[in-house]
Amino acid sequence: MKKDKGMHQYMVCNREESTQSSGELVLGAVAPELLSTFIEQTLQPGPPVSLRCVASGNPPPRFTWQLDGADVPPRGYVLGSFLDPEGSVVGHLNVSSARVLHGGLYACVARNLLGAVHHSAALNVYGPPTPRLPRNLTAVAGADVFLRCPVAGFPISSVVWQRTGAVLPSHLRQKVLSNGTLLVRQVDGSSDKGEYLCTVTNQQGQSAQGRVYLDVMKPPKITPFQFSNELQKGMRTQASCSIMSGDFPISISWRKDGAPLPQEPDVQAQQHEFVSNLLFRNLAARHSGHYTCIASNPAATANHTAKLVVRVPPAWVAEPRDVSALFQQPASLHCQASGYPEPAISWMKARGDENGDYAPLEAGPDLVIHGNGTVFVPAIDSSHEGHYRCRADNGIGSPLAKTLFLRVNVPAHFRTHAVNQSGVAGQSAVLVCEAEGDRPLRVAWAAAHGALGAEALLSERPTPSGLAAELRLRRLDRASSGAYRCAASNDYGRDEMVVYLTVKGERYHRQRSGPAQPRGKTPASSPSTYTGECICAWSPSSQQPAMLLHLHAVLQLPT
Repeated sequence: MKKDKGMHQYMVCNREESTQSSGELVLGAVAPELLSTFIEQTLQPGPPVSLRCVASGNPPPRFTWQLDGADVPPRGYVLGSFLDPEGSVVGHLNVSSARVLHGGLYACVARNLLGAVHHSAALNVYGPPTPRLPRNLTAVAGADVFLRCPVAGFPISSVVWQRTGAVLPSHLRQKVLSNGTLLVRQVDGSSDKGEYLCTVTNQQGQSAQGRVYLDVMKPPKITPFQFSNELQKGMRTQASCSIMSGDFPISISWRKDGAPLPQEPDVQAQQHEFVSNLLFRNLAARHSGHYTCIASNPAATANHTAKLVVRVPPAWVAEPRDVSALFQQPASLHCQASGYPEPAISWMKARGDENGDYAPLEAGPDLVIHGNGTVFVPAIDSSHEGHYRCRADNGIGSPLAKTLFLRVNVPAHFRTHAVNQSGVAGQSAVLVCEAEGDRPLRVAWAAAHGALGAEALLSERPTPSGLAAELRLRRLDRASSGAYRCAASNDYGRDEMVVYLTVKGERYHRQRSGPAQPRGKTPASSPSTYTGECICAWSPSSQQPAMLLHLHAVLQLPT
């Protein structure tokens, strides 16, 4: 719609990123259309008068005003126009104080390169017949023409037309209408061209005469032209607008996309008597568009439009570049190219670590290929790392191709963040934390209950995915229990895991023989000396049914 034209800003976004751009929406050429007009008025001399017309179209139409078929004279009138908020053109004609000579048939004409529309209505100002200046009228050969007598005054009782002394109508193509206008059908230059005399009389017998000189001309006619459809950037071309018929004088002008032809050294219009050549010395993308030749003479205007398409090889708009992204974070690979026709963007990925054998890149749940050529990965992992190649091709010139490397930077992290481990007092224990991430990795141990003692030994060994750090505690005791924190870091991040160590007492076992055991049970083993916890185990008797017993033992240690 017309109201949608102009500059627009566009934004595309998702949870991870956004991009924006702006552009101008240009509508195609549209013929004028009248949206609002004025009505007939009758008034006494003295008050002000304002006539108003509103028209739409693209390019915006220009308004001209006529009185009794001739252009409104500059003296005694205020003419103007402006664009309203909707983009329509408002034309107005103002008279500060109406006089008899201001009366007559007024017309507003809205015109652009695609044509013209008009509206007319009478302004009747009371007064006797008053002649205006003689007027010249140019008509198109073969068209109907209306001759309005250039005499003001209202009301009038009769209008009589004459030509070469004879009262009209003198043949079937002529007719005097009820409002005094003379209609001449299918006007012919040889028989209808010349001076016409009109006499206007009112009911009081007052009269005045006016004169109209009619000139009949043939309208200009343009020989159709077109541009080659094989034009590419850097080539040359021309368009020839030739007027095959029409009476002189004829003016020829050019427009591009409905606007005046841009002034630039690579485009030149050469004018001749009835031909205009439009020359393009070095074609570029900016030259693409619709070119209109307009030919005018006093009788009419003709136009012809041809489309120029300049095919342009691809050029980088967003050239692919190496990308580094954090593990499990979003990443975008940009590849955009301009050209005409619009280049097609395709992606490939190297099969291995080397920049060699490539396979087409396919979209999936973990990888999106947008229509503008951008590849988006919502959560990147090590499988996405490698060489990628973007190619832009539109069949014009050589395709564009560029290789980039997507590097996945893995921050230091642990797969498990908490581990429970137990040990026996008096024995040793080895605590292990395996950190993953890009090298170099740095690992540090710390005990929540205090500093690591001299009994603690630290060691590290590389793993395929990172580094394993070991903390060896050579002799455990009750004080060794607690949380041991292992912190890993690299250039891209830091993580921590905790080993919860529980230290149990020493256990000693020996066989015992002696008095009979409780009924139904045979001891499997029995403790003899206790320094920590007591463990008893019983084997069921084959002669007695199984019974669940609870044993509470109190052991008195010798002093």
